[in-house]
Amino acid sequence: MSDIFRLNDSGKAQYTEIASRDGLMMRGFLHVPDGASPQNKVPLVIIMHGFTSNRIGNGKSNMMLAWQLCREGIASLRMDFIGSGESDGNFEDMTVLTELRDAEDLLQYAKTLDFVDPARIAVHGMSQGGLEAMLLAGTHPEEIACVSLWSPGFSIGLEWDNTMISPEDIEKIKRQGYFDCASWKVGKGYYDDAVNTDSYSIAAQYHGPVQIVHGTQDEVVPLRYSMMLREVLGDSCHLITVEGANHDYESLYWNGLRLQYAVDFLKAQLLQ
Repeated sequence: MSDIFRLNDSGKAQYTEIASRDGLMMRGFLHVPDGASPQNKVPLVIIMHGFTSNRIGNGKSNMMLAWQLCREGIASLRMDFIGSGESDGNFEDMTVLTELRDAEDLLQYAKTLDFVDPARIAVHGMSQGGLEAMLLAGTHPEEIACVSLWSPGFSIGLEWDNTMISPEDIEKIKRQGYFDCASWKVGKGYYDDAVNTDSYSIAAQYHGPVQIVHGTQDEVVPLRYSMMLREVLGDSCHLITVEGANHDYESLYWNGLRLQYAVDFLKAQLLQ
C-alpha cells in the first residue's frame, strides 16, 4: 500500500510495508519532508517503540517526534516491530534479538531510499526500543550518525524482579514456556535472549554521539541503568534527567520536554 497523508505544509507521511528477513511484514509510516529528493538528500531517523507499545508511542510521542522532525527537514521511519502493532507475527515469538534483526532490516531499507543521505541515518528509541537502537548502533557503528534515547531498557535481563518479570514469572517461563504479562504472552525465547545478551558490551562498540533522556522517578527502568550506560559510553554520551518523570512521561510537561530534547539533539547532529 502507498497511501500518502499530508502532515502540514512541511511534508507527508506515506504508509509503508517492509519485508523482514523472515518474510513477515513490518507496517508503519515513512515521513518525508518537503523538498527531499535525490538531488536534495535529507537525514533520516529510525524511530523504535518499546515493549508492548507500537509506532504511535505513549502520548503519541513517536508520532509527534516524526512530525516535528519533518518540519525541521528530517525524514523518519516509524514502524511496528514484528509481533507488535499492525505488523505480522506473534508477540510471544518476539525477543531482544528478533527486534534487533527487525532494526537491521529497517536500516537496510532506509539506505535504499534515494532521497536519504546514508551518512546521516540516526536511531531513536524508547524503553526496549532504546535498547534496540543502542544495540543496532553497537553492531553497525559506522552506519549510524547518532543515537537518541528515552529511558532505554538496559535493565532487561539484569534485575528482572525489579522491572517487569518477577521470580514467579521466571519459574512459569521455565515450566510452561511463557508467562502472562498484563495479557501479553511473553515466550521463553525472550527471557533466554535477554539474559544471554551482554547489552552494555555491544553498546560500547559505538563511539558516536548519544543522548539519553531519563526520568528520575522511572519505576520500570530505574535511572541507574542509564547512568551505567553513560559510564560505558564515556564522553560521547550526554545524560539528561527529567525531574519527577516516570517511565511513560505521563504529563504534558514531561512528554513535551522529552520531545524537545530529542528534536534539539537530532537537529544539532544531523543538520550541521
